[in-house]
Amino acid sequence: YVTSLPSTSAKDTLLASIDGKAFTAINIQAATTSGQMTIIGATSDGTQSIGLLLPANAAPGTYTLGPANPSYLGAYTLIGGSSSTGFVSSTGSVTITANNTGTSRIKGTFQFTAVDPTGTTTTTHAIASGVFSVYYGQ
Repeated sequence: YVTSLPSTSAKDTLLASIDGKAFTAINIQAATTSGQMTIIGATSDGTQSIGLLLPANAAPGTYTLGPANPSYLGAYTLIGGSSSTGFVSSTGSVTITANNTGTSRIKGTFQFTAVDPTGTTTTTHAIASGVFSVYYGQ
């Protein structure tokens, strides 16, 4: 059992504001599977994470995060004690500023409002001023 996650490459970045508080991902993982890219960044103790799901070949541009556009999704997970709560984007956007498939590096910004997809709670979380630059190669 470990109480912290390992650091990732110094070149990878995932930063945001969660409900007005600074979030800096220490462990960042990015991968592509079946044409979809997953980017996940977690705090060093693993109690919070932000994730993005988007097409692996996403071209530079701005895309809606939310139920109307299922190819693009934002997620926020909060882990406390023995339970975890997942929230997904209901509104928001991701802007891809660069996606270099030759070097397997994607960069962009994001912001979204995260809600409980089960409707169990009405709690929402504001994910703002998000920035990412990650390597997604093998």
